[in-house]
Amino acid sequence: MTKVSTAVLAASLSLALSSAGLAGDTADNAPFHDINDRFNAAAAAGDLDAMLSLYADGTIWIAPNAPKAQGLDAPRATYGFVFGNNTTLSHTLDDILISDDGSLAVMIGDFDFAAPSLNLADSGTYLFVLAPQDGDWKIVADMFNSDQPAE
Repeated sequence: MTKVSTAVLAASLSLALSSAGLAGDTADNAPFHDINDRFNAAAAAGDLDAMLSLYADGTIWIAPNAPKAQGLDAPRATYGFVFGNNTTLSHTLDDILISDDGSLAVMIGDFDFAAPSLNLADSGTYLFVLAPQDGDWKIVADMFNSDQPAE
């Protein structure tokens, strides 16, 4: 993705959500609770295909201490590692913001990750930007950070 298109995405998100409010538990939020449930089910089952089905093909992946990536290669590698190492991963869904025109939504929540065999554990916050595609909401940007202090 070029710098221009990244800037356009950021500006679009800012404008689209500028008048959006924090959505309470309404019928409009059901698809996002479903996405969170599907994420947790895919993580619990170690189902890489089910996990990647939540993402748009050109998703933007923003991981801590790594360059931004676009496409499914980074999520595929990350979840492949997670699922291949006897780990646990789960999400909560704390906030849902939906643009007034319904073209973008944001999910924000907490994650917990543990890989006892690798002596790894982490918790933090994630942010998904979603857009409707082919009758379903897809993650078009995924950003997460750790609550743990930097070492």
